[in-house]
Amino acid sequence: MEKKPNSRLPKVSRSSIKLRGQLSSDEILNADLHWVKILQRKHFEKEISDLSKGKLLEKTSSIYSLNPFVDEHGFLRLKGRLHFSDFEFGEKHPCLLPYKDQFSQLVILDSHNKLLRAGVEATLAQISEKFWIIKGRERVKSTLNRYSLYKRYKVRLRTQETDPLPPDRVLLSPPFSVTGLDYAGPFFTKGSNDKHY
Repeated sequence: MEKKPNSRLPKVSRSSIKLRGQLSSDEILNADLHWVKILQRKHFEKEISDLSKGKLLEKTSSIYSLNPFVDEHGFLRLKGRLHFSDFEFGEKHPCLLPYKDQFSQLVILDSHNKLLRAGVEATLAQISEKFWIIKGRERVKSTLNRYSLYKRYKVRLRTQETDPLPPDRVLLSPPFSVTGLDYAGPFFTKGSNDKHY
């Protein structure tokens, strides 16, 4: 039986140009956006198709309440309240990521490491500058709790034992029975040039 070559994979010739050296920031950014586009097409295909044709989303869609739109490059983004701000377009309208996907998990762990193992809120704030993960707080919390490495750094706060109040503050006594005066001198009195302390 003869094996048929996989028609989905493009054929790469050996004579194709091989690039060497360090990756540029543009190449890394484009790779990131490339994965986001693939991911969105996989999870939100119907929503992207409807929005691209100018149709409204169905109310049964999981992202209906987020009021998304498709930008000129085909990314599914969120309309937000920061539309008139000075932020970059990606911060004002973050790309939408699904709840359950390996890429979302990698984004969470990457942000968590960049922030030197910060908590859920800081990690979520860092992610939301570029992406919006559906049920983000829940996803970040479950991802960080799943890995034992991060559990090690999670320290339980101990409550400090309080000492009893001093007797002067809790026992009944007449007013001004305990008084004190800070050094505030010298005082000049009327009628003489002498100093009084």
